[in-house]
Amino acid sequence: MVKAIDFVVRDSAGGVVRGSVAGDGGNFVQLGTGEEISLNLSRQSVAGFQQRGSDLVVTLIDGREIVLSGYFNQNGEPNQLYLSQNGEVIAVEFSDAGNGHLIASYGPADGWDKFSTLDDLRFGNGDDLALAQGAVSEDPAGMAAFVPGLLGLGAGGAALAGLGVIGAVVGGGGGDGGGNGGRAQPTVDEPDSKHTVTTNTDDKTLDVSGTGEPGDKVTVIIGDETKETIIGEDGTWAVEFGEDELPVDGTYETEVVFEQPDGTETTLDGPTFVLDLTPPDVEVTQGAKSTGDVENLVEYANGVTIAGEGEAGAKIVVQVGDYTQTTTVGSNGSWSVTFPATQVPAGEYEVPFTVTATDPLGNQTVLNDVLVVDTVPNPIGFNPVTADNTVNGSEAAAGFQITGTSIAGATLTVTIQGIQQVVTAGADGSWSVNFAAGTLTAGEYDATINATSTDAAGNVTDTTHTFRVDTTTFVAFAPAAIAGDGVVNATEAGAGVTMTGTAQPGATVQVAWNGATLPATVAADGSWSVTFPAAGITGGTYPTTATVTATDAVGNTATATRVVQVDTETSVSVNPGQPGGDNIVSGAERVAGLTLTGHAEAGATVKVTFEGVTRTVTADASGNWTASYGAGDYRAGTYVSTVQVTATDAAGNTASTTHSLKVDTEVSPFQHLTLSTGADNVLNAAEAANGLTVTGMVEPGSTVMVRFGPGGTPLAATVAADGSWMVTVPPGQIPPGENSVAMTMTATDAVGNTSTLTETVKVDTVVSPLTQVGSIAGDDTINAAEAAAGVTIGGKVEAGAQSVVLTLSNGKVIEATVNGSNWTAQLSASDLSEGNLSYTVRAVDAAGNTGTIGDSGGGLGFSVDIVAPNAPHIINDIGSGNQLNGIQVSQPEGDLTFYSINGSGVATEIDATLTHVGGSMGSFATFDTPVPDGSYLIVRDLDAAGNEASTLYIRNTGGTTINVDMEVLSDFDFSAIDLSSAPGRLTLDADDLARLAGPDQTLMVKGGADDQVGLADASATGEVRHIDGQDYALYSLGDGLVLVDEDIKTSII
Repeated sequence: MVKAIDFVVRDSAGGVVRGSVAGDGGNFVQLGTGEEISLNLSRQSVAGFQQRGSDLVVTLIDGREIVLSGYFNQNGEPNQLYLSQNGEVIAVEFSDAGNGHLIASYGPADGWDKFSTLDDLRFGNGDDLALAQGAVSEDPAGMAAFVPGLLGLGAGGAALAGLGVIGAVVGGGGGDGGGNGGRAQPTVDEPDSKHTVTTNTDDKTLDVSGTGEPGDKVTVIIGDETKETIIGEDGTWAVEFGEDELPVDGTYETEVVFEQPDGTETTLDGPTFVLDLTPPDVEVTQGAKSTGDVENLVEYANGVTIAGEGEAGAKIVVQVGDYTQTTTVGSNGSWSVTFPATQVPAGEYEVPFTVTATDPLGNQTVLNDVLVVDTVPNPIGFNPVTADNTVNGSEAAAGFQITGTSIAGATLTVTIQGIQQVVTAGADGSWSVNFAAGTLTAGEYDATINATSTDAAGNVTDTTHTFRVDTTTFVAFAPAAIAGDGVVNATEAGAGVTMTGTAQPGATVQVAWNGATLPATVAADGSWSVTFPAAGITGGTYPTTATVTATDAVGNTATATRVVQVDTETSVSVNPGQPGGDNIVSGAERVAGLTLTGHAEAGATVKVTFEGVTRTVTADASGNWTASYGAGDYRAGTYVSTVQVTATDAAGNTASTTHSLKVDTEVSPFQHLTLSTGADNVLNAAEAANGLTVTGMVEPGSTVMVRFGPGGTPLAATVAADGSWMVTVPPGQIPPGENSVAMTMTATDAVGNTSTLTETVKVDTVVSPLTQVGSIAGDDTINAAEAAAGVTIGGKVEAGAQSVVLTLSNGKVIEATVNGSNWTAQLSASDLSEGNLSYTVRAVDAAGNTGTIGDSGGGLGFSVDIVAPNAPHIINDIGSGNQLNGIQVSQPEGDLTFYSINGSGVATEIDATLTHVGGSMGSFATFDTPVPDGSYLIVRDLDAAGNEASTLYIRNTGGTTINVDMEVLSDFDFSAIDLSSAPGRLTLDADDLARLAGPDQTLMVKGGADDQVGLADASATGEVRHIDGQDYALYSLGDGLVLVDEDIKTSII
């Protein structure tokens, strides 16, 4: 197996595809238009080129073919072939030699400079195919290695015109040497190779060699350097250019001249040499000590910048301490890097740094320099201006000095209120400047000193200092008059007189008044206050003058005065005997209006307060005052009130007095305490029979008159010395029935005040209504079923009645239930007896009155018929075959009905014609519709009261089991079950008896020896009853009795 040939294709847009061909896979590459393809081959490995249609066929020296499909396209940009090995790229151009053969011309594609446009097409690997000349490919024609045109059309490969390529016919030939005894042809080894020599190349010598005719002269020219040699006997030659024999930097194509002894010359190209032995230029132009730059605080805020110039394209690395910044020299030859403040500490120091420039071929230049950092400005300090940092008036008038500190030799500009002075700090760093009188504006304010200094690095310090200017002071009384009106009255004098004002904060204040001088208390804001005690103030009325003096903190003084009047005297009184001369306000006097009078200082304001109402009046020129009160200004009643009077004179002095005044405008107390109506406050018939007694309390000495009803006769009450009173309304003045009577009670006290009480007295001497409502049991007759279920009697009664009692003529007493205005009494079967019963209803209302209905022939009553008729006795039935057409019963013609019950338990009433025969023959009933054999026949008898007696008649010729569980049977009250016409089997339990039998819960079972009766949980009483010539055994079953014909086979189960 042979090694495949690597290739790379680049399309017109710069897209690159790599692959291999002529190996184990396909042997062709598909191309588009305007594409470049490079094969990893030397030209020695190519045996020839052919054009087959649009394909280019490359034949290798080992016989393999590489087909570049579509290389010769008819439209679009042409394609370009390159051969590349060991980093060298050779362009291949073609000319037509006929019959599809092509002549190839080779030449270098571009120079080996610092960068190349064909780097994508360059192979660094060598080509070993030439070493295996004559090898035949084992690869059969296989599938093509297919590379379609990349990314569409684009510019073609670079045109190679003007490259000086050397033509050669590819595919055959051999020259004129060898085998014919002619001269050896001159050659140059690797004439198409390119070699680069830089400062980093270990061996900087240039070697050129080749072959030729022994003895010929060889001249090798590289740039402006030339070397000569003679071809040796072995036909080889070589020259060497030492490091000190190299031409200047540049790219050189070696020229080799072969000279025969007869002077004939042959010139060949040799290898290309790229020489770059000059390190890149680089210098620092900004940011270094060498450039005179110092990084100050302003510059430092934006980072530390170092800049310079150098070889365009060179890489620049600047290292300061442990940090580096990298950039590339621009096309204009300039570069710049900036270190952030986090990488270069602030302060005042120098630090070395290096600049390393590296050109594209790796040559380097290293510079060393120093970074100077000074971000620390000159310090400026101030001492206090004067000892207390305050310039007072005398200091301002004499001139003053400003002092401070900085660093030795620092120049400072000191400015105050626009006046500027320049000073230089001494060796110890101290400085001072003097400002003359008049520099400062007079007044009180904070002044500012501004000092600036700029150090050698350009750092600027701008510092200020504030001091106080105080050249004036002041003092004043508060604008408000002392004591509010400029007059000190007795109250104010008694509390001490306080004077206030303002002064300069921090000032000392003294006030002289009324022969005394006191220091004032001065607040932080300059407000002052002083209080002269009462002991130092002489009572009376006279004028005075107060003087205040303030001395501020710097000794300035100010004075102010204020006139103060002293007035500490006044009086007030209430005239005696008010009103009417007895100091008592009666009801009539209250209605007429109350006037209070007295005396005070002329012009004084008098406040009179009576029962919480204050009247403000002014004493006249004689000092008299009057205050009036209407009835609405104070409450009626009986009480003692105190009149309070306060007079205030013009100076604000006050005098107060009180006066006691009695108010009596009512009869008090006046009340009624009891009525002889009992706890329910209702006068009933029994109570009214004794009259109505009223008691109460009244103001002692009063009279009380009582009137019962609008037309009642006034009754005088008896009033005791303690005020208790009593009166009795006679029975004749009390109306009967249910009434509400207005009773009026009027009291008159000793001073003529009257008071009236009204009381409504409820009179109830009857029970109303009291009635019985509706028929009893619907028809005033109670049958057995109704009696068993219970019967309700009811009616109307006075709402709230205490009780209703029903008494029957048979002696039974039933307590009725009262619900609102309705009463109901429930009669049970035990309360009733057969026959006619009368009854009375007695009710007691809420007031205790008793009412009765039904007595004295009132006609309340009802009938009781609780005896059921005898059970229908079937003498015989009428029928033929399996049909029942009628029956013969012992009852005379009466209220008999007939029903047929089929096997589904459905009852159907049977229309029948009933014929009474009389005597022992009874009656015949003929059915309109025959009753089938096996059906149940019911004969029902109802008496006038609705009592029922039914007989269940079974006719079945084949015998049957009686089904008493049919629901329809519950609709009848059975007195008998007749099995005499059917061999029947009957089973009964207590529930069956309760459901089938009537209210008396007694059931007779008729039959014969062919019948069977089973009684569940029954007990035989041992009693036998003889009925209609037949004996019946008695059995107790549940709450009832079962009488069974003794001929029937009976068992208890």
